[in-house]
Amino acid sequence: MSESSTIQIGQREIQYALTEASGVKTVRLKLNPDLKLEISIPSGSSVDVSALLKRKRDWIERKYDQILNSKRVFDGERILYRGKYREGLSKEWLRDETTKVVRDKLREFSDRYKLSFNNFVVKDTRKWAYCT
Repeated sequence: MSESSTIQIGQREIQYALTEASGVKTVRLKLNPDLKLEISIPSGSSVDVSALLKRKRDWIERKYDQILNSKRVFDGERILYRGKYREGLSKEWLRDETTKVVRDKLREFSDRYKLSFNNFVVKDTRKWAYCT
């Protein structure tokens, strides 16, 4: 079962999708970055969705505000770099800037913890947070 609707919270109209899933044991609420609310309930359960949304109204509003006020590192066109959005940055420029920042941090930690390093490389990987 899957159904979509909206909830009014203050001046905001928030879309939500209700999904009944067999692998779910508890009710789950998730507010996505696109500001759509996902509600997953266990299969065969008799959850009163309107009562649930009323009970979780403050949480939904808080999360909504957090997402609205958060800054995205990459929004599809611009990159957040040192507190400002930049457009038209090349991969080479990003790799060079990353190399500078990492080199400075490595030196800082090397001095602080009396450790040494020989070299490091910044690579273009397909996965985020890939370290070796």
